[in-house]
Amino acid sequence: MSAAARLRRTSLLVSLAVWLAGSAAAQSPDSVLARLEAPAYRTLRGSLRLEQSPAAVMGSVPSPEPARVTLIHVLLAPPDRYRIVVTAPIEQGDGMIQSDGVQTMMISSMLGQVAVGEARPLGAVTRRDLALTGAGGSLILPLLLGLRHPLTERLLDEGERSSGGTEEAGGAACDVVSLSLVRGGAPVRLRLAVDALGIARRAEMQMASGEAEGIRFREEFVNLALGGPVSDEDFATPIPPNMARVPALDPERVRTAQAASPER
Repeated sequence: MSAAARLRRTSLLVSLAVWLAGSAAAQSPDSVLARLEAPAYRTLRGSLRLEQSPAAVMGSVPSPEPARVTLIHVLLAPPDRYRIVVTAPIEQGDGMIQSDGVQTMMISSMLGQVAVGEARPLGAVTRRDLALTGAGGSLILPLLLGLRHPLTERLLDEGERSSGGTEEAGGAACDVVSLSLVRGGAPVRLRLAVDALGIARRAEMQMASGEAEGIRFREEFVNLALGGPVSDEDFATPIPPNMARVPALDPERVRTAQAASPER
């Protein structure tokens, strides 16, 4: 074989190797993660995922398994930008205490458990961030929740919450929510939108009347609706805040659960 032929063969092999490498990268989770570093994505704040058994929604109602809260990422706006990756269980009966002050403490405790995790400066999303898996070994990408920091502070601040607070302190808006699952290379999007400002306002009124707002807060955040394939628009287009809303808990169910609670 002549030198020219060997050179052509080597060139073809190199080109083939480069093409194969590029094709593999296009199908890998890393190629999806590359989009997460886009400027539009960096403007989003907050991400969390809540899981619980149906019986656990009522909190103090006996449940075969405890409710679970998984906080996958938290991306807060400056100057508090950081990421947290953690999984934490919630004890059975959380949030169904009648006393306003105690119930607020339980809600704070719920989020406090979740907040005790790995915090580090906001940087590139890595495979380690995707270590949490779902059913079938799916990779879980961040749930993008446009949740302003004041609401987080409000829910974590027991004193302010129990005193009633102000509308300004509880102000927050849900702009974009999108949970992306990668199953066998075929992306599937689960979408959720919640009127967080409405939740904060109801919290003030219902805490005053002794209702269990913490349970409703969790129930609304677990309402997921199946979407279509993931696209670049999912990382930039707001979802209407009234999309995928769930009805409030029936007051009679709340009273029945409270009456049956051993905490009373």
